[in-house]
Amino acid sequence: NAKTNVQLNLMKKVFAHSDSINSISINDNLNLVATSANDEYVNLYILPTFENFRTIKVQEKKTGNNEQEEVLVANNVFLSSSPLPCISFFINSRGIFKSFTINGDYIGKNKESDGT
Repeated sequence: NAKTNVQLNLMKKVFAHSDSINSISINDNLNLVATSANDEYVNLYILPTFENFRTIKVQEKKTGNNEQEEVLVANNVFLSSSPLPCISFFINSRGIFKSFTINGDYIGKNKESDGT
């Protein structure tokens, strides 16, 4: 078992989230990088420039008539190039998996089964 040292170089600093990033997905076929953060946003960037391509807000849900809106966080983000170029993310607090086209059009959501 030979140990391999890998040198990572900073390509570019991107300041697009207001809270810590919790997931990154890279898709070489689409030349895109997706990030999700604790700030309720999912961002898409064009490679290799890291220009912001699209921002998707994770929808807020009202918890009651006079209560504050709950901030929903996308915990895992995925980019897919086939069969449809899309971005998907999972919201742990709700057990919901949502998908959008890379152009930002809503595709749909699936709720995690409760096992019944």
